[in-house]
Amino acid sequence: MGRRLDHWSGASTEWLGALKADVSWRSALSEEAHLAVVAMFGARTGAWCAQVSAETLEALGSDAAELHQRGPLRGAVELMAAASIARIIRVDPDRVLRDELRRRLAEGFRAGLTLPTVLRALTAAQGVVGQSLLRGVSERVPLASHSVVVRQVMDAMLEAHQHVADEVLELSEVAHAVHDGGARDPSFVHRLMVGGISAEEFQRVTKYQLAGVHVAAVAFSRLSGPDRLRKQAERALRGMGCVQIFDVVVAPTVLWAWGYVPTAEGLRLAPPDPCQYATVTVGLPGQGLAGFAASHDEARALQRMIALSDGRNLGRSLTYREYGAVAELAEHPNRLRRFLTEQLGSLAVDNPKTRDLRATALEYLNTNRSQIETARRLYVSKNTVGYRLHRVEELLGRNIGTDISQLHVALLAAEVLGVSAAA
Repeated sequence: MGRRLDHWSGASTEWLGALKADVSWRSALSEEAHLAVVAMFGARTGAWCAQVSAETLEALGSDAAELHQRGPLRGAVELMAAASIARIIRVDPDRVLRDELRRRLAEGFRAGLTLPTVLRALTAAQGVVGQSLLRGVSERVPLASHSVVVRQVMDAMLEAHQHVADEVLELSEVAHAVHDGGARDPSFVHRLMVGGISAEEFQRVTKYQLAGVHVAAVAFSRLSGPDRLRKQAERALRGMGCVQIFDVVVAPTVLWAWGYVPTAEGLRLAPPDPCQYATVTVGLPGQGLAGFAASHDEARALQRMIALSDGRNLGRSLTYREYGAVAELAEHPNRLRRFLTEQLGSLAVDNPKTRDLRATALEYLNTNRSQIETARRLYVSKNTVGYRLHRVEELLGRNIGTDISQLHVALLAAEVLGVSAAA
């Protein structure tokens, strides 16, 4: 879980150990999650997280009395405060905390919390957490280091807020769909994947076969409604060779789908492009119920990755086969940032020349290091390709003909996310 914050050292983080909070503040988290926070940061900082969550609800004014009765909401705010600290000291929150966040939010929506209420609480939490942290900076950090540490704090808070907000939006989409009821709702699919209903019952209700091979897709776009998304997901899965399609409308802008084929021999590796006014992510093929669930998990990981790119991939279909490594790295933004810095160096600068160099290097690796095929795909001469590759090697300080796997992943990340979003 990392070192306790009480014993953290370093000029840019030691001030966190002085956060003022009475250890009598009662946590809104489960005992397991609270112990995880204390083990990671120490009892004093754990109490600080509990205190700022209570102060956040008080800051909401007239709704405070009602909201204080909503333990799930206060717990979510407390976890956001803990996530901010974790990001400042560059520690990944333990899985216990991530699971607790999802459980708390799901409880809240079942108890009647609305999406605006939760998002308003998170916005208020940014203010309360920010004031407390920046007060600590002003009191304990030397003036010469203020600007660096303040930026570090603000980046961590924004990242933590975005992570929690993404979870809120995803779970509210599921809650909205569950309210509509019927066989085609996410709760019915979820019950299948966690063993709440049998494969036989699922097949009887949905008429979708589970015995063969499945490929999952997620279609999403703020420019398209459910009907358009359904057409794009079906086009992608039919284009791969699937003979039966099952889909679930999660929200007006998100659709989950699965394609069935009796055996994997008839499947093609990639869906057709382009996808009009939408993005489609596709998992790996999988056998039976386990494959049904695993492929969906992979397609969702790609969707979370695409959320970082701010519309950059509209009109594309992306497969876990090609972008899976990038999706897993994107689950840990700090690791992705360090990885790109290590692999790309000066190539990570975002300007037209370096974009051309990255695109050329990526196509060169995509085509098994064929300059002729790279030139054909990019509509440039072979001499241009040769010049750009030479320049790439100069900037990287190494030959790109050997040890290429990690460089390939870094170039894919820069291509699908954009350098500014990825790094």
